[in-house]
Amino acid sequence: MHFSEINCCFLDFIATRSGLRGRGVGSALYDAVVSEYCRNLSVKERGYFSYQEGKVAILDIDFHHGNGTQDIFYNRNDVLTVSIHGHPDYSYPYFSGYEAERGEGEGVDFNRNFPLPPRTENDKYLRVFNKAINLILNFNPDIIVVSLGFDILKGDPTGTFLLSPKIFESIGKRLISTKKPLLIIQEGGYNIRGIRSGSKAFFKGCNENRT
Repeated sequence: MHFSEINCCFLDFIATRSGLRGRGVGSALYDAVVSEYCRNLSVKERGYFSYQEGKVAILDIDFHHGNGTQDIFYNRNDVLTVSIHGHPDYSYPYFSGYEAERGEGEGVDFNRNFPLPPRTENDKYLRVFNKAINLILNFNPDIIVVSLGFDILKGDPTGTFLLSPKIFESIGKRLISTKKPLLIIQEGGYNIRGIRSGSKAFFKGCNENRT
Protein backbone atom coordinates (compact mmCIF):
# COMPACT_ATOMS: atom_id res chain seq x y z
CA MET A 1 0.00 0.00 0.00
CA HIS A 2 1.38 3.40 -0.97
CA PHE A 3 1.25 6.21 1.55
CA SER A 4 -0.82 8.25 -0.90
CA GLU A 5 -3.56 5.62 -0.68
CA ILE A 6 -4.28 6.32 2.96
CA ASN A 7 -7.48 8.25 3.50
CA CYS A 8 -6.32 10.86 5.99
CA CYS A 9 -9.21 13.02 7.14
CA PHE A 10 -8.50 15.80 9.59
CA LEU A 11 -11.84 17.49 9.02
CA ASP A 12 -14.30 19.81 10.64
CA PHE A 13 -17.61 18.15 11.27
CA ILE A 14 -21.22 18.92 12.03
CA ALA A 15 -22.61 17.26 15.15
CA THR A 16 -26.03 16.69 13.70
CA ARG A 17 -27.49 14.88 16.66
CA SER A 18 -26.77 17.74 19.04
CA GLY A 19 -27.19 20.57 16.56
CA LEU A 20 -23.70 21.86 17.41
CA ARG A 21 -20.84 22.61 15.10
CA GLY A 22 -17.33 21.94 16.30
CA ARG A 23 -13.84 20.73 15.49
CA GLY A 24 -12.54 17.18 15.59
CA VAL A 25 -9.72 18.03 17.93
CA GLY A 26 -11.34 16.75 21.10
CA SER A 27 -13.87 19.34 22.19
CA ALA A 28 -16.68 18.20 24.49
CA LEU A 29 -20.27 17.83 23.31
CA TYR A 30 -23.23 17.64 25.64
CA ASP A 31 -26.86 16.79 24.96
CA ALA A 32 -29.75 16.06 27.28
CA VAL A 33 -28.58 12.57 28.16
CA VAL A 34 -25.01 11.74 27.16
CA SER A 35 -21.73 13.62 27.19
CA GLU A 36 -18.55 12.53 25.45
CA TYR A 37 -15.45 13.92 23.88
CA CYS A 38 -16.06 14.57 20.20
CA ARG A 39 -15.99 11.36 18.24
CA ASN A 40 -16.58 12.77 14.73
CA LEU A 41 -19.52 10.40 14.44
CA SER A 42 -20.78 11.89 11.20
CA VAL A 43 -17.42 11.16 9.58
CA LYS A 44 -17.35 7.63 10.96
CA GLU A 45 -20.86 6.95 9.82
CA ARG A 46 -19.97 8.09 6.31
CA GLY A 47 -16.99 5.75 6.43
CA TYR A 48 -19.27 2.91 7.48
CA PHE A 49 -21.99 3.51 4.92
CA SER A 50 -19.41 3.70 2.14
CA TYR A 51 -18.72 0.06 3.01
CA GLN A 52 -22.28 -1.13 3.44
CA GLU A 53 -21.49 -4.52 1.95
CA GLY A 54 -18.41 -5.07 4.10
CA LYS A 55 -17.13 -4.95 7.65
CA VAL A 56 -15.67 -1.98 9.54
CA ALA A 57 -13.27 -1.89 12.47
CA ILE A 58 -13.02 1.26 14.58
CA LEU A 59 -9.78 1.65 16.52
CA ASP A 60 -10.04 4.46 19.06
CA ILE A 61 -6.73 5.54 20.59
CA ASP A 62 -7.88 8.85 22.02
CA PHE A 63 -7.04 9.11 25.73
CA HIS A 64 -10.73 9.37 26.62
CA HIS A 65 -13.10 6.50 26.04
CA GLY A 66 -15.57 7.16 23.21
CA ASN A 67 -18.81 6.18 24.91
CA GLY A 68 -20.92 7.50 22.05
CA THR A 69 -19.13 5.38 19.46
CA GLN A 70 -19.47 2.36 21.71
CA ASP A 71 -23.20 2.95 22.21
CA ILE A 72 -23.93 3.27 18.49
CA PHE A 73 -22.44 -0.10 17.57
CA TYR A 74 -22.91 -1.99 20.85
CA ASN A 75 -25.48 -4.43 19.39
CA ARG A 76 -23.85 -4.99 16.01
CA ASN A 77 -21.53 -7.70 14.74
CA ASP A 78 -20.57 -6.05 11.45
CA VAL A 79 -18.64 -3.25 13.17
CA LEU A 80 -15.83 -4.08 15.59
CA THR A 81 -15.05 -1.28 18.04
CA VAL A 82 -11.72 -1.41 19.86
CA SER A 83 -10.66 1.31 22.28
CA ILE A 84 -7.40 1.90 24.18
CA HIS A 85 -7.84 4.68 26.72
CA GLY A 86 -7.28 5.95 30.24
CA HIS A 87 -8.92 3.74 32.85
CA PRO A 88 -12.37 5.13 33.75
CA ASP A 89 -11.56 4.77 37.45
CA TYR A 90 -9.21 7.71 36.94
CA SER A 91 -10.18 9.31 33.63
CA TYR A 92 -13.11 11.02 31.91
CA PRO A 93 -15.86 10.00 31.22
CA TYR A 94 -15.50 7.86 34.41
CA PHE A 95 -18.60 5.73 33.75
CA SER A 96 -17.70 3.80 30.58
CA GLY A 97 -14.77 2.06 28.96
CA TYR A 98 -14.38 -0.89 31.32
CA GLU A 99 -12.99 -4.15 29.99
CA ALA A 100 -16.22 -5.99 30.84
CA GLU A 101 -18.20 -3.89 28.33
CA ARG A 102 -18.10 -6.28 25.37
CA GLY A 103 -21.36 -5.64 23.52
CA GLU A 104 -24.90 -6.94 23.76
CA GLY A 105 -27.09 -9.25 21.67
CA GLU A 106 -25.50 -9.84 18.27
CA GLY A 107 -22.75 -7.44 19.28
CA VAL A 108 -21.29 -9.57 22.09
CA ASP A 109 -17.48 -9.67 21.73
CA PHE A 110 -17.55 -7.04 18.97
CA ASN A 111 -16.80 -4.26 21.44
CA ARG A 112 -13.43 -4.44 23.18
CA ASN A 113 -11.99 -1.99 25.69
CA PHE A 114 -8.40 -1.79 26.89
CA PRO A 115 -8.35 0.67 29.80
CA LEU A 116 -4.84 1.58 30.95
CA PRO A 117 -3.72 3.07 34.27
CA PRO A 118 -2.05 6.43 34.81
CA ARG A 119 1.67 6.65 34.02
CA THR A 120 1.50 4.02 31.27
CA GLU A 121 4.73 4.07 29.25
CA ASN A 122 5.59 3.20 25.64
CA ASP A 123 6.43 -0.49 26.08
CA LYS A 124 3.22 -1.38 27.89
CA TYR A 125 1.10 0.68 25.51
CA LEU A 126 2.60 -0.97 22.44
CA ARG A 127 1.93 -4.44 23.83
CA VAL A 128 -1.73 -3.55 24.22
CA PHE A 129 -1.83 -1.80 20.84
CA ASN A 130 -0.48 -4.89 19.09
CA LYS A 131 -3.07 -7.02 20.86
CA ALA A 132 -5.77 -4.67 19.57
CA ILE A 133 -4.40 -4.87 16.01
CA ASN A 134 -4.43 -8.67 16.17
CA LEU A 135 -8.08 -8.59 17.20
CA ILE A 136 -8.85 -6.36 14.25
CA LEU A 137 -6.97 -8.55 11.79
CA ASN A 138 -8.82 -11.63 13.06
CA PHE A 139 -12.06 -9.73 12.37
CA ASN A 140 -10.71 -9.07 8.84
CA PRO A 141 -12.46 -5.74 8.15
CA ASP A 142 -12.75 -4.09 4.77
CA ILE A 143 -11.66 -0.78 6.30
CA ILE A 144 -10.14 0.41 9.58
CA VAL A 145 -11.33 3.74 10.98
CA VAL A 146 -8.76 5.17 13.40
CA SER A 147 -9.63 7.81 15.99
CA LEU A 148 -6.18 9.29 16.51
CA GLY A 149 -5.80 11.15 19.80
CA PHE A 150 -2.61 13.04 20.58
CA ASP A 151 -3.78 13.47 24.17
CA ILE A 152 -2.15 10.12 24.99
CA LEU A 153 1.24 11.87 24.98
CA LYS A 154 3.08 12.90 28.12
CA GLY A 155 2.39 16.53 28.92
CA ASP A 156 -1.17 16.67 27.64
CA PRO A 157 -3.23 18.51 30.29
CA THR A 158 -6.12 16.05 30.05
CA GLY A 159 -4.15 12.79 30.00
CA THR A 160 -2.04 10.84 32.48
CA PHE A 161 0.06 8.59 30.24
CA LEU A 162 3.84 9.00 29.96
CA LEU A 163 4.11 8.25 26.25
CA SER A 164 6.74 9.87 24.04
CA PRO A 165 6.10 11.00 20.44
CA LYS A 166 8.01 7.90 19.30
CA ILE A 167 4.87 5.89 20.11
CA PHE A 168 3.11 7.42 17.11
CA GLU A 169 5.88 6.34 14.75
CA SER A 170 5.34 2.75 15.91
CA ILE A 171 1.56 3.15 15.61
CA GLY A 172 1.86 4.45 12.05
CA LYS A 173 4.15 1.60 10.98
CA ARG A 174 1.85 -1.02 12.48
CA LEU A 175 -1.28 0.41 10.88
CA ILE A 176 0.30 0.50 7.43
CA SER A 177 1.53 -3.07 7.89
CA THR A 178 -2.10 -4.27 8.09
CA LYS A 179 -2.44 -3.45 4.37
CA LYS A 180 -6.05 -2.44 5.03
CA PRO A 181 -7.69 0.78 3.78
CA LEU A 182 -7.43 3.36 6.56
CA LEU A 183 -9.57 6.34 7.49
CA ILE A 184 -7.60 8.45 9.98
CA ILE A 185 -9.55 11.01 12.01
CA GLN A 186 -7.85 13.35 14.46
CA GLU A 187 -9.47 13.39 17.86
CA GLY A 188 -8.01 14.73 21.11
CA GLY A 189 -4.87 16.72 21.75
CA TYR A 190 -4.64 19.77 24.01
CA ASN A 191 -0.92 20.47 23.90
CA ILE A 192 0.16 22.15 20.66
CA ARG A 193 3.69 20.82 20.90
CA GLY A 194 2.32 17.33 21.46
CA ILE A 195 0.08 17.57 18.39
CA ARG A 196 3.00 18.79 16.28
CA SER A 197 5.50 16.15 17.44
CA GLY A 198 2.94 13.35 17.51
CA SER A 199 1.58 13.98 14.01
CA LYS A 200 5.09 14.29 12.58
CA ALA A 201 6.07 10.95 14.14
CA PHE A 202 2.84 9.29 12.98
CA PHE A 203 3.28 10.20 9.32
CA LYS A 204 6.96 9.32 9.49
CA GLY A 205 5.98 5.85 10.66
CA CYS A 206 3.38 5.52 7.92
CA ASN A 207 5.84 6.59 5.27
CA GLU A 208 8.72 4.38 6.40
CA ASN A 209 6.66 1.19 6.20
CA ARG A 210 5.09 1.73 2.78
CA THR A 211 5.65 -0.90 0.09
